[in-house]
Amino acid sequence: MLTYPDGNIYSFMSSVYTQHKSWTIGVQFINKDWLDRVGKDIPTNLDEYYEVLKAFKEMDANGNGDPNDEIPLGYCENNFQARLLQFMGAFGFNDNYRIENGKVIPTANTPEYRQFLEYYHRLASEGLLDIEGFSQTDQQFMSKAKQGLYGSFYAWTPDTIIDDPELSDQYVQVLPMTAPGLEGKETVYGTKDRFMGIINGLVITSSCKNPEALVRWYDYMASSVELKQTARIGEKGVMWEMKDNKIYELQDQGPDFNFQNACYTYGLMQACPVLLYPDEMAWDDPETSPQNYARDGYVTAVEKWIQDEGLMPSRIATEEATLSKAVYEPDLLSYIKNFTANAIMNGVTDASWEQHVADLEKYRYSEWIQWQQDYLDGKF
Repeated sequence: MLTYPDGNIYSFMSSVYTQHKSWTIGVQFINKDWLDRVGKDIPTNLDEYYEVLKAFKEMDANGNGDPNDEIPLGYCENNFQARLLQFMGAFGFNDNYRIENGKVIPTANTPEYRQFLEYYHRLASEGLLDIEGFSQTDQQFMSKAKQGLYGSFYAWTPDTIIDDPELSDQYVQVLPMTAPGLEGKETVYGTKDRFMGIINGLVITSSCKNPEALVRWYDYMASSVELKQTARIGEKGVMWEMKDNKIYELQDQGPDFNFQNACYTYGLMQACPVLLYPDEMAWDDPETSPQNYARDGYVTAVEKWIQDEGLMPSRIATEEATLSKAVYEPDLLSYIKNFTANAIMNGVTDASWEQHVADLEKYRYSEWIQWQQDYLDGKF
């Protein structure tokens, strides 16, 4: 993974090789108190989900006497856990392509993609989807969640976006739902054993006067789990502890300074200069790290829907191949993003869909798919 096409290595790997709780990204949640108030069960398919969201909208689901202040489904394109990629899973894909048996298959021109657009347009047109999600900031999304305005959303865990335990505890997990006619196709965004290391984590630049000493320092930092954890999240006894040769994170840092803030203050987190392997990661404990313990349970619950393949391998392509794609990729991805947003907000017709399929080729979609296939096959 570290070797460049010219045969040289210019960097060392850093961060975390893989961890179970990161195999998928956003997990779907729904407010159980709202469900009870409107007399609905946790939905298992998109038809049931529509009926639930409709009930949230029409039946004063939050019980405050105002039937018009609920937002049934929260969404935010600027939050990596709550983007449209998460919403696509019921239709059998989570991106502009999917990988199946080593084959890169386009999705943005398929009937399933249109079905995805039509379903969420229905929600948007009936006021069930927060259409501000296309433009609102992460902070605005979280502010609405903290006010208890959302009946359902995607998140890492509810308490990562809602700091009121009484409110966050109202949200329960929704397992992947089926779309009409696509039963058995559903998936979630992510990949089992997903590689998370950073190839260019520590780069030795040409201005380094003593690269041998830097390599010795890297080896020293990677020589023990204790040093790795100190670099990554901070001081032993404050941020973490070791018991029976296992690392345990101490996540209770107080309400005014949460664990994530502490990690970036006292440690380097993903910028940690060395690589941690799975058996060197902290154990999730319900007492010392309740958030991680809960998250691990959420991922376990959806594990059978996580793809065995789906993300590209970490490999350094040639400069020529990288530049060839860079000529047209930004315009292509921007077009798909804009078309998707417009279709969800305004609908899609036979004519607009046919035009979309034609426009994809104008933006070199087939060529882009072939590039992904060549990259997957290691041709450059």
